[in-house]
Amino acid sequence: MKFRVVLTLLPSDQGGRRPSMPKRQMWSCDIGAQWRGQPVFHDARITLAHVELLAPGDNAQALLEPLDTALWTHVTPGMEFTVHEGRPVRGRVKVLERVEG
Repeated sequence: MKFRVVLTLLPSDQGGRRPSMPKRQMWSCDIGAQWRGQPVFHDARITLAHVELLAPGDNAQALLEPLDTALWTHVTPGMEFTVHEGRPVRGRVKVLERVEG
């Protein structure tokens, strides 16, 4: 299971990363899971679709590949969630479509 998504990075002055994102990067994603009332992040690799770098404040289509697909079964097109480097929010993802295989 993979997802076609739009990834929007926060601008640097709003807490976003300073360097541009490379074509492929691992992100921690807040897809709504919790443990004892605290968010639990799930990791995924995000690969940019039509650009080599994504600057803070910009957006691009990408392919999101969860590391453990069993934890992502509730994710559907139209869903939006945050992506993190450690705890800080660095961007948002909007799911466009689920791709099997």
